[in-house]
Amino acid sequence: MRYTTFGETGEKVSRLSLGCMRFPDEETAIEIVEKAVELGINYYETGSRYCGGQSEVWLGKGLGTRRKDVMVSTKARVGGRGPGFPTADDARRMIGESLGRLGTDHLDFYHAWSVNYPEEYDELKKKGMWLEGVVRAKEEGLVRHVGVTSHATPALLMQMLDEGLFEPYTVQYSLLLQPHRDVIRKAREKGRGVVLMGPLAGGLLAKHTPVLAQAFAPDSQVLGAFKYVLCDPGVSTAASGMRSVEEVEANCALIDSLPEELDFGYQTAVGERLRAELGDGLEEFERYLCGDCRYCTTVCPEGIVPGSVFKPYNAVMLKVDIGNTQRLIERADAMLSRCTRCGKCQEICPQGINVPDHLERVKDTFAAMASESAQR
Repeated sequence: MRYTTFGETGEKVSRLSLGCMRFPDEETAIEIVEKAVELGINYYETGSRYCGGQSEVWLGKGLGTRRKDVMVSTKARVGGRGPGFPTADDARRMIGESLGRLGTDHLDFYHAWSVNYPEEYDELKKKGMWLEGVVRAKEEGLVRHVGVTSHATPALLMQMLDEGLFEPYTVQYSLLLQPHRDVIRKAREKGRGVVLMGPLAGGLLAKHTPVLAQAFAPDSQVLGAFKYVLCDPGVSTAASGMRSVEEVEANCALIDSLPEELDFGYQTAVGERLRAELGDGLEEFERYLCGDCRYCTTVCPEGIVPGSVFKPYNAVMLKVDIGNTQRLIERADAMLSRCTRCGKCQEICPQGINVPDHLERVKDTFAAMASESAQR
């Protein structure tokens, strides 16, 4: 396993970390964590609501007596949805609950989760609110480092960096999603560690397609995707949500195969090859790329899950053969028939996607594909 210094925390962090959001069940989760520890992964990124609230429990069981050898990062929401913004007492209580589920006496990193809007950031800083409770827990030795996980605009993240309240930053970044590239550069200048969410773009970069194969050549797509983000000097570790022991073994082997020194010019070369393959379609793809974060589902009054058709659309834009378009047309139609166009989804979407308009676009794209296929 490769390691690097995690910003000014001084910790040595593995270049590959384990995102604990996609565990399929308890038994598999424990096996994944045990194998990850064995292969040298030392940063574990979980959350109080992952896996139906069980991720922390399963991670704690998987670590067992090896807890002392690794760094555990967890988080809780600070946003105003539901009961409202958490107070200092709420934050202190949630930390205690996470400690209990993890079966540990301290958290190496505790993150403000999903700080995406200025009002959320402003609220957590107020006297008697979230940050005060976390600082209190840090003074008690329950938390070692305080960070933030965010899909916010670059401007808001730049403000956070200037104000210096957080140590590590967890942001989304991949070949296909790059609005935070300047944020990562500034984090490095400020001595802040950076954890990447979605280095494989939710698995999209691992789907076989000649477009991506050509962009990453001669590397494999998965190796190229990791190499792309890790060659950025501001990136500390890439968190991958691995769902099996086999994925852990394969990804660790890829990280082990990387050169000791990575050339940032790799990004330029890959980007130029992708643009050559997609042409003007690259801008459209980047504009409508759905990361399947499912934030929209948390606010939709009708329980619509647009990612189930947006993800296949992402693949189509990369010229992947997705097969049954009629089923996807019907699914998009059903969502549109239920949609009230309240606008809540667009407000919370990290990409700012107008969901109903994009559903129409996706449906039309699939309909054109179905028509073309029928004429062959």
